[in-house]
This record gives sequence, structure tokens and C-alpha cells, in this order.
Amino acid sequence: MVVTEALAHGLPVVASDVGGVAEALGRAPDGARPGALVAAGDPAALAGHCAARSPTPAGARTSAPPRSPAAPAGRLAGHGGSGAGRPAASRPGHRRRHR
Repeated sequence: MVVTEALAHGLPVVASDVGGVAEALGRAPDGARPGALVAAGDPAALAGHCAARSPTPAGARTSAPPRSPAAPAGRLAGHGGSGAGRPAASRPGHRRRHR
């Protein structure tokens, strides 16, 4: 399923020939594969095909976006105080049910 989704979005596919990957990758009308299919268990071939299709030169490092500061205790980043990550009893507006 991942192969067909990648193809549908125009993304390059480099995959090992396992399971139904070859069938999912298919062939173009001229018989060419729309991606690269390498022998299963050949990590060097897989790495070579990935490097050949990479927009970044081999060995180059890209800078990752800066990390956001650590979330305050009891909160998850990006949840703006919703109480996510805290036990239900400590969330604002939560009522304990008594039996």
C-alpha cells in the first residue's frame, strides 16, 4: 500500500523485492519500472539506489529545524494547556464519579 501511495503522490520509490512490492510497483506502458526494485537482503544496492535519487549529495548534512523548548511538566507540546498527558482527575472541569 505504501508503494502505491508514494507513486500516486509522485514520490520516487526504492524498495526491496519482497512480498507483493514488485506487483505494487508495476510497470509503465513501455515496460520500465516507475521506481527502483533491488534484490532482497542487499543493503548496499538499496543504499546505492537511495543515494542516486537523493537531492542532497552523498555525505552532505542537512540542518534540522530548531527544536522547540521542552514542554512544561504535565503538558504535551502543542496542546496549549488542554490537560492532555495528565490523569483525568487532575484535568480542569473533570468530576470524579462516586459509587
